[in-house]
Amino acid sequence: PKHKSHWNELSSLVHCVCREGMVEVTRNTHCCDSVRYGWGVCTLQCQSEETCVTPEAQTCIHSCQRKCPAYSAVISEQCMRDCFSDESPCKKYLSCRPPSVATHVCDDG
Repeated sequence: PKHKSHWNELSSLVHCVCREGMVEVTRNTHCCDSVRYGWGVCTLQCQSEETCVTPEAQTCIHSCQRKCPAYSAVISEQCMRDCFSDESPCKKYLSCRPPSVATHVCDDG
């Protein structure tokens, strides 16, 4: 897998969406109800850098990085419960910059 964890993969995507202001663009172009274009973008919680560096955020980020390994295509129940479910206290940190992955390999080698 290119990413060390499912958390890293989804967090990378959400972080870019938030960083580039796509939540506002999607709302302004009235695409929130579009499955194809909105894809839940309008409901994302984009956190500030100050929030992302708090001990609580960093604990969640690193914990979910470990709990959600990408060696399996299926996300484990523990990962889903602790990191991705709406009830999880960690889900709100998905928009934070994901940790660097030393083993990341780009598509072009």
